[in-house]
Amino acid sequence: MDIPTIFTQPENFYSLACYTYILSGVICAVVRWFHMCRPFDQRSDYFYPARRQVTFFYAATALQLPYMLCPGDPGSWFFARSFGILYYPVCFALLYHRFFHMRHLWSKKLSIAYFCSPFLLLGALFVIVVFHQNDLLLPYKRLWECIMVCVSILLTYRLVKECRWVARKWRATTPKTTLTSQTFLSPLPRTCCTCQQCGSSSCGPCFFLTTRWSRHSLTLL
Repeated sequence: MDIPTIFTQPENFYSLACYTYILSGVICAVVRWFHMCRPFDQRSDYFYPARRQVTFFYAATALQLPYMLCPGDPGSWFFARSFGILYYPVCFALLYHRFFHMRHLWSKKLSIAYFCSPFLLLGALFVIVVFHQNDLLLPYKRLWECIMVCVSILLTYRLVKECRWVARKWRATTPKTTLTSQTFLSPLPRTCCTCQQCGSSSCGPCFFLTTRWSRHSLTLL
C-alpha cells in the first residue's frame, strides 16, 4: 500500500469520511469499556452482558485504516467494500446472542467459528492490502468477490434467524407487559431489529454498485 502525499478532492472526502467513522468507533469503544452509569457498574455483566462485544465491534472499525490512508488504492477500496457485508451481520448477531441470552440456539463451537471466520477473512485482506500484495487480490478479484458474498450470506442467515427469534419473543410478550422494572426491555427488540435492518440492508448495494459516494454517504450517516 503506497500512501500518497497529495489527495484529489474526492479522495479527500473519502478519507475524511472514513476517518470520521473510525474515530467515532474508537471513541465509543473507549467510553463503553471504561464507563458505566451507577449503580449499574456494580453488576455490569448482568445489566450489560454484551459490553465486551460492543467494545470490540466499535474498536474493529479501525480495520479500515488502510482505506483512510490510501483511498485511491484498488486493494484498499475492495477491502472497504467487503468490510460492511462481513462486519455488520456478525456484529448484530453476536450482540443479539449475548444480550438476549441465545446460548440454547447455537453450540459454543459454532458460535466461535461464526465469530472468527469473518475477522480471519478481513485480517487476511488487511495483510494483503497493507503489504501491497495486490497481485494476490486484483487478478482474482471475481473469486474474492464470490467468497465475500458467500460468507456474507452464511453470516446473514444466522442474523435473520436470531432476528426472527427475537421478534417472536417480543410479539409473544408485548400484549402481556406493563411498564415495570421487569419489562423495561420490551421495546428494545423492535429498535434493535430496525437499526440492524437499516444498517445491514444498505451494505449489500454498496458492495455491488461499487460507487464510493454511496458507500461514504452511508459512512457519514
